[in-house]
Amino acid sequence: MRLLPIALFPVLLVAPARAEPEKEPIRKYPKVLKPGEHGVGKLAPDIAFTDINGKPGKLSDFKDKKALVIAVTSTSCPKSLKFAPTLARLEKAYADKGLAFVFVNAIETDTAEDIRKAIETHGFAGPYIHDKDGAFAKAIGALTTTDTFVLDPARTVMYHGAIDDQYGSGYSLDEPRHRYLAPALDAVLAGKAVTIPATEAPGCDLDFEPAKSKSPLTYHHQVSRLMQAHCVECHHKNGIAPFSLETFKDVAAHAGQIKKVVANGTMPPWFAAPPAMGPSPWVNDRSLAKAEKDDLLAWLNGDRAEGDKADAPRPRTFDPDWKIGKPDAVVKPANPAKVKAEGIMDYENVFVETDFAEDIRKAIETHGFAG
Repeated sequence: MRLLPIALFPVLLVAPARAEPEKEPIRKYPKVLKPGEHGVGKLAPDIAFTDINGKPGKLSDFKDKKALVIAVTSTSCPKSLKFAPTLARLEKAYADKGLAFVFVNAIETDTAEDIRKAIETHGFAGPYIHDKDGAFAKAIGALTTTDTFVLDPARTVMYHGAIDDQYGSGYSLDEPRHRYLAPALDAVLAGKAVTIPATEAPGCDLDFEPAKSKSPLTYHHQVSRLMQAHCVECHHKNGIAPFSLETFKDVAAHAGQIKKVVANGTMPPWFAAPPAMGPSPWVNDRSLAKAEKDDLLAWLNGDRAEGDKADAPRPRTFDPDWKIGKPDAVVKPANPAKVKAEGIMDYENVFVETDFAEDIRKAIETHGFAG
């Protein structure tokens, strides 16, 4: 009997991997954030200030403007210095469109001499505030020295985030790949929703927490803005929802049902699976941030105070035309289907003759469409 040699294979023992703490990437581009978690949609406080020339003012002084830009900046932060020319160009470009700019420097040790030199070099025209104690920046919710805010005439925060992505943590680009502030301004001027209303603003971090609102929950101060941001897109007169939620009386009359559907998460309707990490990637995500949901339920479960009408946001307007653009062609069936008054209807395939110049099948064969 022959014995076969036994091959001995080395055994490699692998120690269990240790969970390494997540490191912040060296190159950090502005991240899109959930608007309700970044202060968008809230009423900005009527912050009083004194500019570098000793002139007093407050945010409500700009209520006759179509929008107000609050630009946080610094004369010592390298990223702020890089963005200064862009801010100056934007201020000049929108000066004749009814916009105003306010510049806020929350770095105590930035000198008056350097600030005046920056104003002269870049030609900043709006008030420049040396916010030495950080009171203005804290009240508005600024987090970095490159943060920008866009307020409408009712002081509703329409945008909070970066100017663009040309400069960031660990990188610089020859020109921005994505602009954020300018499109936000264009949307507010056009009376439209801002497509990307909240982003990070890579800059020098400001070392304080944003001020917490001490205002009591009222319809005109907080709830009306939540309705506008998350509900009235559908719940408006002649909208696709069964009833309007555009006024205090509308919301109060339906409070019981609103409370139920908000608590169980069926409204606002958003059933896409949440991302594993980070904010939702969908620009039409209508879901409530936790703080927004807490505020809305607290008001619904409380005394449902109407509050001061002076705090109310501007009413939203809705375009009666096509929401996704005018179609290239509209076709109608020869015999319209009859809709039952009660019960349910099965789906039906309806074939419609067209007079298109090019045959669809020919186009498929010519171009080799596989889908």
